[in-house]
Amino acid sequence: RLFTALLVKRSNGTITEPFIAELAGDFNPLGTEQFWESWHDLDRRLRPTGRILVGFRLHRQNQIHLNPHEKHKPMLWHHNDLLIFARHMGEVERNRAVLNNVKEKMLHNMRSTGFSNTKGELL
Repeated sequence: RLFTALLVKRSNGTITEPFIAELAGDFNPLGTEQFWESWHDLDRRLRPTGRILVGFRLHRQNQIHLNPHEKHKPMLWHHNDLLIFARHMGEVERNRAVLNNVKEKMLHNMRSTGFSNTKGELL
């Protein structure tokens, strides 16, 4: 549940960076409803797109699987399975994300305490 809370942290329902959750069907090289591919091969194929596979949720299950065993064993993926990725960020992008996160937390704290800016306006 903690991991799920991190993924849906934003109030507008979007996935919180640096995590991405996408349907397996979006990465099906065959364009069929199901495809066989090992975790290792799927991860290796998608890393050049900036995605690092960290987990999945099968379409008929509620359980999220993180860092599974037997990564070299082929798995049957359904187009509605949910793949969870850590987004590979470069140094500049990572620093920007950290600064934005700090800024959001500071603004939230300032608003909740009634702190005002230098012009005396309530933030």
